[in-house]
Amino acid sequence: MKTILFALVVLQLSFRGILFSQIPNEAFKYSNKIYGLWNAAQFDTAIDYSVRLVKLNPSMFEEIIHNQLSQGILSKEQHHNSATFLKLLYQTNNRDINQIIAPIHTLNSIIETNNKDSVVFLAKSFLSLLSNTSNYSSKAESYGLLVLKQMDAKDIHNVVLKRKLIDKIIHNIESGRCIDSTSVKGRNAEARRAWNRYVLSYSYFLLYQLDPDDIKAEDNLKLAVKYSPDIIDKQVHWAYFYEAGLLTGNPEEVGFEWLYTDFLMRKNRKIEALSIVTKRAVSEATNTNCGKLQALYKEVGYDEPFAKYWLEAINNISKVTPTISVRFVDDKTVDFGKPSGKWTYIDVWGTWCSPCREELPELEKAYQENLAKSETILSIYTLSHDSKNIKEFMTTNKYSFPVAEIDSSVVEAFNVDGYPTKILITPQGKYLKIPFGVDWREYLKNYCMIKY
Repeated sequence: MKTILFALVVLQLSFRGILFSQIPNEAFKYSNKIYGLWNAAQFDTAIDYSVRLVKLNPSMFEEIIHNQLSQGILSKEQHHNSATFLKLLYQTNNRDINQIIAPIHTLNSIIETNNKDSVVFLAKSFLSLLSNTSNYSSKAESYGLLVLKQMDAKDIHNVVLKRKLIDKIIHNIESGRCIDSTSVKGRNAEARRAWNRYVLSYSYFLLYQLDPDDIKAEDNLKLAVKYSPDIIDKQVHWAYFYEAGLLTGNPEEVGFEWLYTDFLMRKNRKIEALSIVTKRAVSEATNTNCGKLQALYKEVGYDEPFAKYWLEAINNISKVTPTISVRFVDDKTVDFGKPSGKWTYIDVWGTWCSPCREELPELEKAYQENLAKSETILSIYTLSHDSKNIKEFMTTNKYSFPVAEIDSSVVEAFNVDGYPTKILITPQGKYLKIPFGVDWREYLKNYCMIKY
């Protein structure tokens, strides 16, 4: 468990744009051991390493607090040691540490009391921890949502206080400019956008829950859907993974499209419901989502073929493919910026990338299956960056898919900031990225409507 959590921390730091070469080796040593130390009740050493780590790399310390300690204080099995460590951390009176842990410290105080008056007092005091802008470092808004969840668990029906907390969280998040931007660049900016949007989405859902019959109930539900993770956010789903898990118990099920769809269908507003389901299916092209979309499209009764409707929906959210010509190892040149009339799948990888290498056998299988079709609507290419001896690597592993070694200009043009990156170009020359960590073959099949 410790190894998995540490791996997630390292992965997130790499996505946040923190170069390993810029991080002192001691920081990795401390980060790797703190979780195990507090779970083994070796609190003095865990505190010492924490103080050292926050000086060396505050971001690594933040990840431990928000991703590991937050789970610990909410777990029956791990609560005692996690809470003890948290309290001892707070007692160090280290300014840098306390700025980060103040929200989770207050949340823990609420968890540990059964006195309703104390819970209300602590919830009111939590408002002072919410400054006037988004608190991305301390994740105060996330802990505010968990405070609200604790109030429900302790059967506290102070609607006025709950609304005040939610309104403050919404105000803070909406003060940022990133939530509506679709032109953010870089993993760190994308992660900040994704986290803010998820917290905002959940906050509007809570407003809807407070009074589903209120005149503004549908507006709140609409906003919960508007800020549900979109195709940009899902590229960095780890940014809100822990929040979703702690708030809902299911980090894989995020967004409120289905709730609003049910709301609209009860009112027989099928066309509006179709728009919502389409948005969800385009951003998350699973068999389940695409199946629901096709069923609803049939129920609405449009004359236009579904395939045409689906392709237009994908093109509407995709970007224009940059003008890029690439020469492949076999000397074939492909201009990806020119619409080909077919779907084009591009896998960007490198021989140095372990997750890339692990996927290559499946990629070879997909390439061969596609090649065997008498009529195919899909072309498959791969782009290798910063690899060495690529021809020898391909020969040794008996890979036959097309490969080209690319330079940084191609990487920048496609905004590749993680490996492997999977790009899908529509027949009309628009492109989108398939999120990291999903079943890419399932997405590919559903986007292109490939029948096996």
